[in-house]
Amino acid sequence: MNKDASGVDEAARQLDRCWVDFIVQLRNGSGFDETAFKALCQSLDDCTRSWEKSAFVPKLAARVFIDLYPSIEVCAYMYEGDDADKIRNAAEVVTDLARRCAK
Repeated sequence: MNKDASGVDEAARQLDRCWVDFIVQLRNGSGFDETAFKALCQSLDDCTRSWEKSAFVPKLAARVFIDLYPSIEVCAYMYEGDDADKIRNAAEVVTDLARRCAK
C-alpha cells in the first residue's frame, strides 16, 4: 500500500474522492454522472491492484464499501424508468468491484 504524507493510503483516499463525486450528484437530483461513475469504477479497479497482496483494506475504504450499495440504490427511488434502472445497475456493478478489492 502506498501512503501519502499523512499516512493515509493513496488508493483509499482516491476512492473516497471518487465516491463523493459520484454520490453527491445522485443525492442532489442532478442525475447519473457517467464520468463520475467511470472514475469510481476505475478507482475500485486501482484499489484491487494496490491491495491484492494485502491482508486488509484501509478503514477509509471500508467506510466507502459499507455505504456503496445502499446509498446508490436508495437514490434510484428519486428517479423514474430507465434512469432508476441505470442507478440500480450501477449499485450492483460497484458492489461487485468492491468485493474484488477485499479478496
